[in-house]
Amino acid sequence: MKRMFLEDIFLIVCHYVKFLIGLRRPNTQRRGNMNEQLHSTLSAPDKARWCPVIPSADLPASVNVTLGFLNGEEVALWRADNGAPQAWQNKCPHRGLRFTLGRVINNRLSCAYHGWEYQAGDGRCVSIPAHPQMPAPRNICASTFYVVESDGMVWVSKEDPRTPPPTFASKTYLRTMGIRAPQKVAEEVLEKRSWRPVAPAVFRGTVGDHTAFAYLAKSGDELVLLHVAVDAAADAVSFQSAHAQLKKLRGEIEIAWKKQGELHAT
Repeated sequence: MKRMFLEDIFLIVCHYVKFLIGLRRPNTQRRGNMNEQLHSTLSAPDKARWCPVIPSADLPASVNVTLGFLNGEEVALWRADNGAPQAWQNKCPHRGLRFTLGRVINNRLSCAYHGWEYQAGDGRCVSIPAHPQMPAPRNICASTFYVVESDGMVWVSKEDPRTPPPTFASKTYLRTMGIRAPQKVAEEVLEKRSWRPVAPAVFRGTVGDHTAFAYLAKSGDELVLLHVAVDAAADAVSFQSAHAQLKKLRGEIEIAWKKQGELHAT
C-alpha cells in the first residue's frame, strides 16, 4: 500500500511538471503544434466524419459504462446527469485501464483501478479519492470525442465534422448483429442485395414491407456491427419475419467473406 501511495504521488507530480512546462512553452511552438493538428485534420478526413456507433435505446442512463466502436477503436459510452451522451477513448489517462470497467458517479466517470473521477463534458479529472485534499492536476483529461444523437442513433466523431449527422426516417430499431467479416465485405453484399448507400456506413433497403436503414459500425478488421431500423412503428412490424430476413443477410455476408478467404488461400 505504501508503494502504491508513493507511485501515485510520483505520477501526480509528473503531471504537474508537464503542465508547468506547457505553460512556459514559447508561443511559436504552440502555433507550430496547431499547424500540425490542422494538417492532420486535412489529410485524414475520416476523423471529422460522423460514424453511427450504437442505437440510443442501447445507451440508457445508468451507472454502467457501455462499450462501442469507432472505426475499430473502443469507445466508452455513458450519459451525463442531463442525459447528454458521452463518448470517450476507452482508456484512463492514469494507468490505461478501460473506462468500461468503471462506473458513473455524480455526473462523473470513475475508473475501476484507483477510482480517479473525470467530469462529463471536457473529461477533466476532478477527484483522486486516495488524496482527497490534493487538487487534481488540470492537465489530466480523458480523450473525449464529438457525440450527438439523431434518429435514435448515437453518432461519434474524433474531430469536429462541422455539420450535423445525416437524418433518416428510422423509427423502430429491429436488432443489432455482430457479423464476422470486414465492413467492406458487408457493404459489398448489401449492395448486391439492392441496399443502396445513402451516407458513409449507412444503407437503405427493405425489410418485409418497410423501408429499412442499415448502420455499420466497424468493430475490428474482421468484425462489424450491423444496426438495422425501419421507418414504421413497432406495432406495424413483424419482428419474427424481420429477424429471419436479417439472420439470412448476416449468413450471406459471412459466407461471402469465407469464400474470399478460400480464394486467397488457393
